Amino acid sequence: MKKSEFRGAAKVFSFTLIQTLKNRAYLVFTALMVLFSALSMPLMHAIQNMGEESGVAKIENIRQILWYDETEALFGSSFTQMGLQFTKMLAEPAFSGVTFEEAELPYETVLSALKEDEAYAHTVIARLFSGELGLTLEVVRPVAGAVTEDEGDYLADKMTESIVAFKEEATGLTKSQQEVLKTQVSLLVQREDENGSLKAKEDTVISNAQYWIIYGLAFVVMLVSTIASSQVASSIVVDKSTRVVEYLLTSVRPMALVVGKTLAMLLASIGQMFVMIAILLTSNWLTGRISGEESFLQGILPEGIWSNITPLNLLVSAIMICLGFLFYAVLAAMCGAMASRIEQTQESLMLLTVSNCVGIYLAVMAANELQISGKGALVTFTMFFPLSSPYLMPGMLLTGSAAWGNALVSILLLLVVDALLFKFVATIYELLITHNGSPIKGKELLGIYKSLKKEHKKGEAGCTR
Repeated sequence: MKKSEFRGAAKVFSFTLIQTLKNRAYLVFTALMVLFSALSMPLMHAIQNMGEESGVAKIENIRQILWYDETEALFGSSFTQMGLQFTKMLAEPAFSGVTFEEAELPYETVLSALKEDEAYAHTVIARLFSGELGLTLEVVRPVAGAVTEDEGDYLADKMTESIVAFKEEATGLTKSQQEVLKTQVSLLVQREDENGSLKAKEDTVISNAQYWIIYGLAFVVMLVSTIASSQVASSIVVDKSTRVVEYLLTSVRPMALVVGKTLAMLLASIGQMFVMIAILLTSNWLTGRISGEESFLQGILPEGIWSNITPLNLLVSAIMICLGFLFYAVLAAMCGAMASRIEQTQESLMLLTVSNCVGIYLAVMAANELQISGKGALVTFTMFFPLSSPYLMPGMLLTGSAAWGNALVSILLLLVVDALLFKFVATIYELLITHNGSPIKGKELLGIYKSLKKEHKKGEAGCTR
């Protein structure tokens, strides 16, 4: 591509960007997203607290709790015999007037009475026994009684807290020793190589928290990419249908036009994304400061997950995401040029839609494989495949599940593919932008490209002679 092909791109870029930022639809959408980002954290915090506080005020319909401790067969003596009590729970205002006693009648007898006898309308059975996965706490409320589901759930939560606290006290360990006991132990297998050095077998399985970060980031990137690409394609189709492009081509080269419009629309969409993320993080921080409690994001993500989110990792991830945006935006520009009228936009965007679906599905499948079995052929392919690498690699890098070398190779591949796609679009764009009629199909597009390449080679050969 000659330098003259890009002459005027800066003017097209600035003009398109200014017009986009002034566009009412763009401003309304941005305002809605900012409002949503600002309110999301306080709302999530409120919902979380509502869930925790349901039924806290007072338990009105439970009058009696019948306790069955069937752990003796498992431990030799039951938890109750070892000192398990619910004194702290029963001292809470919510349990005022509730009696707690060990049941004398057999469990099955009381369970049958709970279904039929109105005398048990305000009675709840609490039973601790050995289940398939360890100890199980069963709380049964009367079928036709007055005890509500929320009251039963609240009782179960409080009794579970008391049992867990008893287990921790029974160990006789300090809090720091209990934390050590809870720490997970990972397996490291090493072998000695020919030089006598130890080489570790890499454990590439990711945790549940890492999976959700990769998964969530992939869908955020996909959403922003889809919105930005659609805006690029719509802008080009509108220019074609209104014949504005014919006036622009009298003073600006086709390549300068597509580069300027694509980059302007892309920057506007990326700006929306960064504004939303900034507002979301600010809202999360303010919610934590105002409430004096742990903010929502800190509550759902373990502390160790933040260790890989360094400025350098963020920068590399941002570069990769932007290169992915650029790839899909140029593809969208080509799809938009393939249509002649606004009503043909959706049909012409089929190639972009399929490419996006392939990319995001590969990323999700690779994330699942990472969580189940670690790195494999699918993960390696998805990390480097241009359609999917912008969706998978940033999340892997930020969770520490991708090596720096792989990230750099992925970026280089995206750069090469973006350059080739730009060259492809540059070759056919002038013909596409002036095309009117039915949308051009993929095979026709390749035929046009080959014909133009042949004509270009013939022209060069004629000039040489």
